Amino acid sequence: MLLRLQVENVALAERVELEPGPGLTILTGETGAGKSLMVDALSLLQGARGAVEFIRTGAATAVIEATFCIADAARLAELAERGIEPDGDEIIVRRVLSREGRHRTFVNGSQIPSGVAGELLGDLLEIHGQHEQQSLLRPAEHLRLLDAAAGLTGDAEAYRERYDRLRSLLAEEAELETRTREREQRIDFLRYQIDEIERVRPRAGEWDELEGERRRLENAEKLAAVCNEGETVLYSEESSVSDRVKSLSRRLAEAARWDARFGAWAGEAEELAIRAQELARSLEDYGRHVESDGARLNDINERLDALAHLRRKYGELEDLEAELERMRAELRNLENQGDRAQSVAREREAAEGEVRKRAAALTKARKAAAPRFAAQLTEALRPLGMQEAVVEWRISVDETAGPSGFDAAELLLSANRGEPARPLHKVASGGELSRVMLALHTVSLEAGGPACVVFDEIDAGIGGEVGDAIGRALRRVASRVQVLCVTHLPQIAVYAHAHYIVRKRVAGERTVSEIASPAADERLAELGRMLGGRDDDASRNHARAMLERAAG
Repeated sequence: MLLRLQVENVALAERVELEPGPGLTILTGETGAGKSLMVDALSLLQGARGAVEFIRTGAATAVIEATFCIADAARLAELAERGIEPDGDEIIVRRVLSREGRHRTFVNGSQIPSGVAGELLGDLLEIHGQHEQQSLLRPAEHLRLLDAAAGLTGDAEAYRERYDRLRSLLAEEAELETRTREREQRIDFLRYQIDEIERVRPRAGEWDELEGERRRLENAEKLAAVCNEGETVLYSEESSVSDRVKSLSRRLAEAARWDARFGAWAGEAEELAIRAQELARSLEDYGRHVESDGARLNDINERLDALAHLRRKYGELEDLEAELERMRAELRNLENQGDRAQSVAREREAAEGEVRKRAAALTKARKAAAPRFAAQLTEALRPLGMQEAVVEWRISVDETAGPSGFDAAELLLSANRGEPARPLHKVASGGELSRVMLALHTVSLEAGGPACVVFDEIDAGIGGEVGDAIGRALRRVASRVQVLCVTHLPQIAVYAHAHYIVRKRVAGERTVSEIASPAADERLAELGRMLGGRDDDASRNHARAMLERAAG
């Protein structure tokens, strides 16, 4: 529901404010006072082109701000998904027009594209007046209206969910198909790499081990010579290190008779002799076993070449096990995509069947509802000044399912007897379009529509009893949604729950528009003016009688 509308520096309005309230709010005033100003302001909030001409002369910017109360929890959740956090159950939409053309739109203080604001307000606000704002001029909207009247909105939404799922599966299937060749090439490449690594199977630390062994084999003769020389020096030759250290140990033991410290040194010398003998035996044993093995050396070189190839291609051998596991995981994923392609194909086939089944059911229900709905609309238009009007539905069926099923629907109107029914945009005036929409609201009572409906030009070219019928129809619609209507007919104005008067006055050599809610006697005066242009007892009595009849 629209709680408040504030306008600054738009056309003749310096600063005006409107608080419609629930039910039917009527705006009246003399010609040229600016009655349609608030409708224009709401249209600007919905994304209408913000022409510089809207900005009041002498002002740099114009500002339109509307506060909406949203009682629907689903709509509040949708706003949260869009990143808009309502203040409780309220949102404030603000549009700023600049003479430089840099127009900006804000929701709860956050700037958003004006098109997004239009989408957002599309669920909250419906405006009927100027042709470019009439949803009835967009045939794409007609099917939605038919579904709403026939009670098929839920079925259409359920169908759309299945249709969107089918589109998603088709897109995934197409992507899988286009990626099949690349996937197969990648699978072959991964298998080659994995096989290449697994054939070599490098062990941790293997490179250093093989390098050490290769050095030993390549220098076996040198190592044997060093061992032989060492064993000889330490033990075998005359006057070897072992013999000379033993002799020293005995001399030190004799000297211990004169100084006890020499006894300890004699023991250390004895240990050195033993260690020299042990080292000599170790060298002798190594020298006996070390030998050049050409076959083994060839095997090692081949193994090192294989490891070097892996290291150049895949990086350090220590990281190769993790890289191998990554390749295996990627290979498993790619191989499973083949299974996914088969699964998607099965799901797509099932989804296609479900979509066609639901689309066919919608077509059947729409064709059954259309004549009944057309008759109801035709009957509802008669008291609204369109006695000769006939409404028809043209439903076109295509074998290819689309977002709304197999069907496209268009509302056709014959406004005069004997004339063929033609599309609305070719035959209906602005007032007739508004009355057709009013008739739609009177016969389609399904919940879930806009919270606020605005009518302008609905009384164009009518008066008397027709105006009274329109007023009663507006009042009925206002029992379930908020209605805002601009009118020059007192027969409509008397049905208002809230009545605002738009006036012009001169202030400081400038003309300004003002909007005010009149007191009871002021309202009688305004209705009297609308009846006969004079404020006298006769006009007021007539107005009072009309108000009493409307209240009854």
